Amino acid sequence: MVEEAFLLCGGRGKRFGRDKRFITIAGKPLYLHQIDKLKPLFPRVAILCKRGEESLFTEAGVSVLGEEEQESSLLCGIISGLSRTLKEKALFLSVDMPLVPGEGVRFLRDYPSAGRPVIPFAGGKANPGFSRFPRASLEELVSCRKDGVFRFTEILPRVGAILLREKDLPFLHGNPDAMFNINRPEDYEGMRDKYPDLFRV
Repeated sequence: MVEEAFLLCGGRGKRFGRDKRFITIAGKPLYLHQIDKLKPLFPRVAILCKRGEESLFTEAGVSVLGEEEQESSLLCGIISGLSRTLKEKALFLSVDMPLVPGEGVRFLRDYPSAGRPVIPFAGGKANPGFSRFPRASLEELVSCRKDGVFRFTEILPRVGAILLREKDLPFLHGNPDAMFNINRPEDYEGMRDKYPDLFRV
């Protein structure tokens, strides 16, 4: 079982037009909505943000780790988490994936993988913003960054990742939007219209 989870909060969301980490869901900043999902399922939860931003996330009541790497990318966030974990593997969740359910986090946490990375593949693409990586992948991930390889379509074969298809993801049944990302203001507004109960305080 995975004992540590990292919330990826390194990107401010340039396409969104403002800092999407602090848009509200049910009266809470987005990052707290995600932290509340992780806390019951892991002995240790930490937030990964840019160095100098640590004080923005103190309300979470978890460790807040400033990243050395200033490149805003999922790869750099995952490298940062794996370089700091004391465990054999860690789960990663992006702050901008608010529809990932707790049961989905539990499923990925417990999925048997024989020490390989595990990535949901839904909507026709891999979703590394919700993923599990062993610490043993760190060396190859660092090599990818050094080689300028930031696209996960190229990274995942290099680390021998297991891609879980939609039929293998029970938490998608009845919740097809679970892998939804908030990238633009219209994504947020569309989510508010489609899931009004999620925004009730």
